[in-house]
Amino acid sequence: FDGQNYIVQGSIESKGAYECSRCLTTTEQDRKDSFEEIFSDSRESTEDVIPFDGEEIDLTELIRDTLIINEPSQVL
Repeated sequence: FDGQNYIVQGSIESKGAYECSRCLTTTEQDRKDSFEEIFSDSRESTEDVIPFDGEEIDLTELIRDTLIINEPSQVL
């Protein structure tokens, strides 16, 4: 909290089963993805700040988006 905004930082550790692009066998891969976003309950927020209402910040969409954006396009 910087006095006006809430700065949320985190990391997500996961394991996924992917198909190898070379040999087409299934392989497991450990992933570690991080995120940082700024939230504000103020009506006057900039485009870099995510608005929220209430007493809790729902991180579900942020976590989902982080996992999707960092999904490997090819696994070798």
